Amino acid sequence: MASSEVRFRPVAVSDAPFLWQLKLSTMKVHITQTFGWDEGLAYAFLWRTLPGAYVVEVADAAVGILKVCPREDHVFLDEIGLMPGVQRQGIGRAIVRGVLREASQRGLPVQLRVLRCNPAVAFYERLGFVPMELTPTHAMMTARAPCADAMRVPTTEVEALAGFQVHRGPECIAAHRDTILARLRTTYWANDLTASAFTTMWQRSEPFAVHDARGNLSAFGRAVTDCDRFAYLSDVWVDPSQRNQGLGRLLCGKMLTEPDLKACRWLLRTRPDTEAYYAPFGFRHLACDPIDATTIWMQRCS
Repeated sequence: MASSEVRFRPVAVSDAPFLWQLKLSTMKVHITQTFGWDEGLAYAFLWRTLPGAYVVEVADAAVGILKVCPREDHVFLDEIGLMPGVQRQGIGRAIVRGVLREASQRGLPVQLRVLRCNPAVAFYERLGFVPMELTPTHAMMTARAPCADAMRVPTTEVEALAGFQVHRGPECIAAHRDTILARLRTTYWANDLTASAFTTMWQRSEPFAVHDARGNLSAFGRAVTDCDRFAYLSDVWVDPSQRNQGLGRLLCGKMLTEPDLKACRWLLRTRPDTEAYYAPFGFRHLACDPIDATTIWMQRCS
């Protein structure tokens, strides 16, 4: 079902029967698992959440609820739910992304609270939300929309990048395999890389390369991905003699906005001193690496 069919209208008193059925069909099992079920308390709580909420409609039929509460330092996604019959059709994803975009325009993150036993936790993680606080019953999560400006090469860099092109696929690195292997062996993360491991890992990922007008290799990187839900940004390298010209921005922007990759949940592992470089692309600190204390994990909202 196309997200363009989605409409919102303020909740009315007459919506109470529908919203009660929505709660029973989507939340009762999780509430029962966490607290036990008290129907009177659940019904009273439903009425407390209605002010400021919107009914989600598709083709003029009520299918869900949305409540967003702007606050001084963040936007709180207070309530979102869809009837089971319209789930897994991209509607919820489109709604949450819309909330993220609007919050991004104000320079604010989005926060929400979800029951830890609710499978929706995984749904939010795929959209870039990360836990900020965990209680025995709930997860407080936060996310930011990626900054579109980060993927856009500034005008001052356009002239310097004239003639450079980003290519994707095995053929774009075929003539440069020895060079790429040698360059990777100069990095802190792949200095012990063997030729056989190099061949295997590049065959099983999506390679990207930046070439100049003469076809010389200027930068490269790869995505380890299923081209649907997950992508890992890896082995990003720019020729030292051509750094600070926007080539890294050009390369990463291309990788992150490919049609079959831009909706993925992107992760990367890097050193803390490069965290600020990836932040404008929407990457946020996720965790310190439990094995290598000198590196961190970052996650990006798609």
